[in-house]
Amino acid sequence: MSGYKGNGIISLFFIVVPILAQRIIRKQQFVWYDLGTVKKLRNTYLFMRHAEAGVNRLNIVCSDSKKYPLTAGGRRVAKRAGRLLRQKCPPQVIYTSPVRRAMATARIVGRFSQAPVKAVKEFRELYFGSYENKSVVDYHASRPRPFERFVKSIGEAETLNHAKRRMAAGFKKIEHRHRGRIILIVSHGDPLWMLESWLLKLSLGAALKFGEKVYLETGEVHRVYEQGGRFEFKSLYRPPVGRGHQLI
Repeated sequence: MSGYKGNGIISLFFIVVPILAQRIIRKQQFVWYDLGTVKKLRNTYLFMRHAEAGVNRLNIVCSDSKKYPLTAGGRRVAKRAGRLLRQKCPPQVIYTSPVRRAMATARIVGRFSQAPVKAVKEFRELYFGSYENKSVVDYHASRPRPFERFVKSIGEAETLNHAKRRMAAGFKKIEHRHRGRIILIVSHGDPLWMLESWLLKLSLGAALKFGEKVYLETGEVHRVYEQGGRFEFKSLYRPPVGRGHQLI
């Protein structure tokens, strides 16, 4: 009988401990890393995800800064966005990820408003580690539960928490550098998702729901509205046919 009880206790241990561990992780996985928050903006901000590139057509993940230029459709979308921004909210300075597809998007948009384009390393794509150039399906399959991507690194892939930390740091540098400017930030899907979630001070669960509803399409532009320390993001330009909504 004592052996039966011992086996029962061991079995219960292996059932209960993972559940408790998961609950603890869920409470702590969206840490703010003492980054502080932004209560009132000194500038007007536009966030843009790069236009469609070869990486989106192939449905793979890639952080290489030199690979995969914009597609012909992506260049057309970037031009449309540039024309619209020139009319509605012309950027005075553009900060972009150094990755090729983002740089190309920023330069096309910048030509319409004569805005200087500057690369910022903090706004780069996620680092995908051993999943570089593999399919989006394989990348997500490595961490099947969505919350794991915030804290769990597989194959040296960057976590979303780390991406949030660097995006927030880059944003704060720019915010402190300028006053009264219209600033366009061109980056990638997940990094921009993390930046917006940080500004909104979202919990992990709220960030996941937010990403499902408001995740930027390739070539889409969000304008940041702030009032009394509360932020809102509205789509200023959205391509007629969105591509790349894969939360990568």
